[in-house]
Amino acid sequence: MKKKILFINPSLRQGGVEHSLITALKILDPEKYEITLFLYTDMTDLLSEVPDYVKVVLQPDRTRYFRKPFCIWKMTQYKLYKALGREEKAEEARKSMYAYIHRRKVAYPAERLFADVRFDVVVSYTLHIGTEMGTKISAGRRYVLMHSSDPAYHREIIESVLGDYDKVVAVSDSVAEIYRENYRFLADRIMTLPNYVDASRIRELARAGAALPAAGDGTWVLATCGRISHEKGFDLAVSAAALLKEYGVSFRWLFIGDGAEREQVEQLAREKKVVDEILITGFLENPFPYVNACDIYVQPSYEEAQPLAVLEAQILGKPIVSTETVGGKTILENGKKGVLTPLTAAGLADGIYALLTDDGLRASFENLFRPEDGERDKQAYVAGWEALLSG
Repeated sequence: MKKKILFINPSLRQGGVEHSLITALKILDPEKYEITLFLYTDMTDLLSEVPDYVKVVLQPDRTRYFRKPFCIWKMTQYKLYKALGREEKAEEARKSMYAYIHRRKVAYPAERLFADVRFDVVVSYTLHIGTEMGTKISAGRRYVLMHSSDPAYHREIIESVLGDYDKVVAVSDSVAEIYRENYRFLADRIMTLPNYVDASRIRELARAGAALPAAGDGTWVLATCGRISHEKGFDLAVSAAALLKEYGVSFRWLFIGDGAEREQVEQLAREKKVVDEILITGFLENPFPYVNACDIYVQPSYEEAQPLAVLEAQILGKPIVSTETVGGKTILENGKKGVLTPLTAAGLADGIYALLTDDGLRASFENLFRPEDGERDKQAYVAGWEALLSG
């Protein structure tokens, strides 16, 4: 009899966590597992990549919460208190309404979507409200994956909910150690399961071709791939670009992605006068031809646990510059496989400049990925999931 497995994730937007989730779904044996994927936002860019044997359940209309009598009453109170100038009471009403909505969101999947189902395993694929939802759904075992190296990230969920989870799965030993040190009550539940990237697929996609923007003779091409949000450090990249321009470097920097802070990044590029040097592509269904076309891949993040984009750039043979995040140091082996820099614009610019001006150094960080390492990583990844789901 097949085991019933439920994966919970906010979305399938373009992002490292989402690509990691799809990889996990693809390596699980449909002859052994009956797999359901629950998404509770409407961002589904990568939905077409989900295997056919996975049942996808999407969150229905979320605006219904605001139509509940309790919410209508609290919103009425809020508006009335605002009109009367009673700001504290208005804020009380607002907080009460959103606390109610949060409770209903957490309870809804168990009460409506999966009321008659008991899963053998529930996997909260990232730490979020879905982790709270997972505690309400009937299940034999519960696991949560940690893709962040910041122990303060969703601290309230960790402290209030993770006691109900059987395993906390970190994406690297370094991340596992961070959570052991900061949350002693989880220490005996934490295990490590590093992300796996399918090298043959990445190389195939990189060869698929795309109309790449012309950079011009003698112009270096840099690339950074990811969601344009604060933790990814695109502001650092813009400021570093301004410094490289001051150094007299001719370059084009591809920002491959999109996100909530795109307008701020574009504004900063105008202020720093590097609009002509930076190209924001937006989300691309296949970003790998762009990564493959670059001379250097740059990861300017403030925080990373195990950045898939760096692993993918390694597979494509690119020399890498990364800030000294937990994930950057892990993947680049503390500087043995790439340049690590301080989390400053000057540090990032100097690291890039060092690679651009030293052919020997740059060559030493090219083509470091070995196929045998990829096969070993795949076997370990499959074995890790099998052990987790059969436990």
